[in-house]
Amino acid sequence: MIKTLMLLAWLPTTALAVDAVAMITDAAVRGEIMKKQMDEILKRGASNSTDCAELLAPLEGPTGPMEFAEATTAIEKTVGNIATDYPAECVDTLLQNLALVTPPTPAIKRIMERLNSYEPIVWGNNYKALACQVHESGIESLLALAANAQSVNECAPLINNTWKRVSGASAYGNTVDYSLNKSSAGIRVALNINFVQAAGTTAPSDKMVSSERMMAQARGCMQAVGGLIKGPTGEPMQFDLLTPTEAARLPTDVQPKANTITIDHAPDVRSHSKNYAHDVGCPTIVHEILHLVGLCDEYAGESDGYICRATSKQNNVMVDNFEAFNASVPRRVTCECPNADCAAAIAQPGRLNFLKALRWDDRTSARFRNAFCTTPTGTASLAWPSTYPNPPKQPFTATLSPDGLKLSMTDYYMNQNDWKTIYGSSTECTCPEADARCRETLAQIVGGQLKVNNRGCHFGLKESFVWGATTLGDVVTDNKFSFDANPGSTAFIHPKQVQRILAGSCMTQVQSYNDCAKNAYASTPEDCADVEEHCLRSDFLEQP
Repeated sequence: MIKTLMLLAWLPTTALAVDAVAMITDAAVRGEIMKKQMDEILKRGASNSTDCAELLAPLEGPTGPMEFAEATTAIEKTVGNIATDYPAECVDTLLQNLALVTPPTPAIKRIMERLNSYEPIVWGNNYKALACQVHESGIESLLALAANAQSVNECAPLINNTWKRVSGASAYGNTVDYSLNKSSAGIRVALNINFVQAAGTTAPSDKMVSSERMMAQARGCMQAVGGLIKGPTGEPMQFDLLTPTEAARLPTDVQPKANTITIDHAPDVRSHSKNYAHDVGCPTIVHEILHLVGLCDEYAGESDGYICRATSKQNNVMVDNFEAFNASVPRRVTCECPNADCAAAIAQPGRLNFLKALRWDDRTSARFRNAFCTTPTGTASLAWPSTYPNPPKQPFTATLSPDGLKLSMTDYYMNQNDWKTIYGSSTECTCPEADARCRETLAQIVGGQLKVNNRGCHFGLKESFVWGATTLGDVVTDNKFSFDANPGSTAFIHPKQVQRILAGSCMTQVQSYNDCAKNAYASTPEDCADVEEHCLRSDFLEQP
């Protein structure tokens, strides 16, 4: 390695300029020039020419001809075509020229990584011989050696009981820096987190959220979801959030750089990966921590100006973090009564189950209800005096017709106006005779297979919760009652997202995720020109 660095220091200092087209502020002008460059690149590739001087000849620029390698925006959007349509020696020359562009940009690194990833396809059985070929100047082989050494390090698999540092660009361009370790106990992901107060913070001392308190909360949040994030073979994944002092104890070569996150006490702050609102909750913290290990947003981005973001059809923590938590993460729920009548009611036997919402909504999806079920209708009230310990009804009833085609469900709940009566909300679901899947769903609801413990507080009650599994059961204290909510096995994170975390800065792995994630924060039509069709028309997480 030392010899390589010394030899690289002897390379010529001649450099190419960074893409001048990308710096044009007029979007229309920039788009027109870039389109001409892209069309010319594709035209040359389709010509079947083997003349590298011809294929890599200068392109039209904003003020005249510009070197081929300088047109990095156009190259990135045609990189797949270049890799497959241009001869291997021309691709090799282009890699050399890209290495001379200054300053190096994330786009250049992405282009080089993708071009390198196509080597086995382009070069076939001869790729090793070509890679080792010594050219007259020696520059090509030295650049290839440095690039290959970096690629091997980034893409090397985890070795048991050995830390590996991830440092570089994520699939969508932002830099990431963390460390990975695999052992018989599972996989550990270590991040260096430095919480600091936002500049000019003036919150009262009793309202001030300290760095230590925010770190403790973040660690608790990651621990709460620990059982929901697993490695490729089902092994547990643990996220170690380290302070800078703790991270400094790791060996220097695998020590992740600090991610500085400000704690913002201003009102109505929208948290992001570098700035947390002082009252941020676990759903947001976990979502933002996962950004730091390379995952992109998967919710519709139009409202934020991101016009071609790939979205996942199935929810996960990067789509709707609050819904993902509600559907997947165990928690201890506490419900607080608004008045003395409510407090008296919850002290009576049997009342609590009528104050845990929701019930039949847990068992059927909104899509299923819209397709097969009627709109819920109210039922007559039933008295439940405090002297009568047994409830007039069960909180949930479901009756299936003999032919299995019609299900009648009623959800009973207490009246928040007097807390001495119960009401019901009824609906019917009817399946077409030929729809076996619908009939199976109705049977599962009646049989209890679709029952989930995903409860919150009944309307009229103040709700709070602590994320993480407990087995404390129902507890009533004065005007409050608490219970455990342990949702079913709804997916919290997709296996492909886990693969992306483990791949780190290696862009030749999890290619379908990379192809779609690169456009997650694209905001202009020309930026979206190379979006893969499947990213917009189907669930990109399910692509091979």
